[in-house]
Amino acid sequence: NELKEEIRRTRKQDIIHPPVKVTEHEEFFVVELEIPGVKREEFLIEAKGNLLSVYVVHHIEKDLSNAETMYQKNEYTCFDRHIILDENIDTAFIVAEYLAGILKLHVPKTSEPVKVPHARIIVY
Repeated sequence: NELKEEIRRTRKQDIIHPPVKVTEHEEFFVVELEIPGVKREEFLIEAKGNLLSVYVVHHIEKDLSNAETMYQKNEYTCFDRHIILDENIDTAFIVAEYLAGILKLHVPKTSEPVKVPHARIIVY
């Protein structure tokens, strides 16, 4: 929830909305987002019904020290993206992987909507 709070504190014009590529296959969807330079633990991915939400708060620590003073500056970059998928997805079995700056989610399909009210997805 710290990630969501940081995004709420960020000005809307400063939030980055990365492009999304959704590919439909017979038994699943593949959702890809290009989000380079972040760590796996900076992701918060949730599924509510057929809405997939991806949040990232990337913390950057800059050392601005010189010979006379020691100073560190903390900056945050926020990413926020919401994707609406078909109703026939199984949110309980979504798999997320992050490799070479690309977040890839494998979203399985079902024959009828699954009634999982809320699911958090861990990034591998």
